[in-house]
Amino acid sequence: MPDSSLIRALSPSGLKNAKKTFQNFYGRALDGKLYTLDSIRGKVSFINFWFEQCAPCIAEFGALNDLYNKYKGNKDFQLLAFTFEDSNVVNRVAKKYKLEFTIISLNKDVLYGLMYNLGFPTNMLVDKSSQILLIKSGGAISTDKAKDDLNALFETQLENLLIQ
Repeated sequence: MPDSSLIRALSPSGLKNAKKTFQNFYGRALDGKLYTLDSIRGKVSFINFWFEQCAPCIAEFGALNDLYNKYKGNKDFQLLAFTFEDSNVVNRVAKKYKLEFTIISLNKDVLYGLMYNLGFPTNMLVDKSSQILLIKSGGAISTDKAKDDLNALFETQLENLLIQ
């Protein structure tokens, strides 16, 4: 059951100023690099939670690649995607959808804790001090609608954070 203070994250406009700090975690990306909460501090982080059988998660992949490619040259930006899928599934999905951003596989309980037991997909915008500024859970199954929704909800706030 999601934290009741986060229920607005399920609305089309998401939840702004969540008054939550991104929680500590410990996980490895496909390349073996270790990620923890310290990996988030000091960067503006777009965080995504997905799993393979989630149609809205898959619909967002193109928009996430576009977002990553637009900002990857900014040293203050990172896009991290979290899943509970094992490395075989992650590798297959990353190859199939040509995913270019970092994917970290975590234990299911840890993953659900990081996303406050919200649904899939869940996206968060986290500032340099690890404060969650925007959370949106749920999404469209159309790739065009998913892209429009992500851009409309996150892009302006993301750009503002990166120029600070």
